[in-house]
Amino acid sequence: MSTYITSMCEDKGVTVSSNWDYIKDYEADYQNMKKQLNEGVPVIWAVNDFGGESIPFHEYDSKNGVYVHDPHNAVEKERKGGGASSHYVVATGLYEEFDDNGDKRRMVEISSWGNKYYVDYDQYIYVVSQNPLNQPFSSVMNTKIK
Repeated sequence: MSTYITSMCEDKGVTVSSNWDYIKDYEADYQNMKKQLNEGVPVIWAVNDFGGESIPFHEYDSKNGVYVHDPHNAVEKERKGGGASSHYVVATGLYEEFDDNGDKRRMVEISSWGNKYYVDYDQYIYVVSQNPLNQPFSSVMNTKIK
């Protein structure tokens, strides 16, 4: 994937260096995502669970101010959310909010096949940390524009 990103950018006249960050800590991965996004660099994120459990993708309902995930809603034309157990996405933003109890919620805005979704980062950690095959595992591409 890193070779593909580097050559694709070179074809467009942009020189980058791109490699997996090899950080073995989910919190460090999150901080790496935050750093790259603050520098204006979208982040390739391998959302992966070797156990095969799906990582929920949420949609944001701006009318009600809530994140919606309903993977079983097959009646409506528009499916709310979805998920994946093995899928590359592009992280395009991070949102940190606090509930009434002061608990922090970290939502990662992603692009998946041209659609905008959100992944609860702590829910992601919970799902992937259940299977020892996922640890340690770096899932964030480290890209620098030269």
